[in-house]
Amino acid sequence: MTPGILAAILLAASPLLRAAEPAPEAEVRVPAEFKERYEKALQYFSKGEYSRGILEWTEILRKDEEQRTAQQMIRLAREQIDKRDKDKQDLFFAAAADGDYPRALVALQTLLERDSLHPLYQSLQNRLERVLEVVERAPRSKPWQAGVKGLTGYLARDEDLALAYNGLRYAVEQNDEEPRFKKLIKVVLLENPQLAEDVVTPGMKLLDYKRFVALNHIYDGKYHLAVKTLNQVLQLEPNDVLALKRQGSAYFGLKRYQEARGVWLRALELSPNDEQLKLFINRTKETP
Repeated sequence: MTPGILAAILLAASPLLRAAEPAPEAEVRVPAEFKERYEKALQYFSKGEYSRGILEWTEILRKDEEQRTAQQMIRLAREQIDKRDKDKQDLFFAAAADGDYPRALVALQTLLERDSLHPLYQSLQNRLERVLEVVERAPRSKPWQAGVKGLTGYLARDEDLALAYNGLRYAVEQNDEEPRFKKLIKVVLLENPQLAEDVVTPGMKLLDYKRFVALNHIYDGKYHLAVKTLNQVLQLEPNDVLALKRQGSAYFGLKRYQEARGVWLRALELSPNDEQLKLFINRTKETP
């Protein structure tokens, strides 16, 4: 394959690549040592074997991280995988969110049959196997609702291990006699042991502690940290009025007045007789 033909294929592959080039006549420069891998990767891409193409482009980047075309093609290939597999991915994540891990496994096997090299699918397989060693179908109880919600951060497209850890700790608080919660916490900590450094003040419950930490962030003018901490509360208890009130205050401190108003209006729907919320909302009308 000549450099000109290779350039034409790459530039035709995606609007993303065409936009990345400085001019239509610009030629994609491919060092000779990479031409064979580029050609192989493009052949995989054209056949829909996107993960095989990604492996070739990743090997190019391992030897030369400045290869912009390889970076762009990896992004494009991943976009194509997500488009192709969206329905099947949604089945997996819905089953995980329902705490039905055997059903999630069936959905994941379909994805692996399509693309056994996809790093996300491989990671999800390893994680799901660890969960299944502890629990198959989560019971329909409030503590398990918290645990399952937490595990959606572990079995996720974009992982949120803090959610996993917090959800399982919240579940333990509600049922300290359920040994599987503590086993699952150990599973999550294997991925990120530093999560264990988030120690709750003795005598406080997890969400009380998070609200308290957020309030101190607000007093210190650390509004971004307050928003982040209160998001952790709202992930587990979306209708927590106190968390919503404080998050509105944090947004207000950031001068993000519309977001503050939106959060406070949501809180007022949950607590319509809260006069303080009405005052807060009126303050947003006075801001530009």
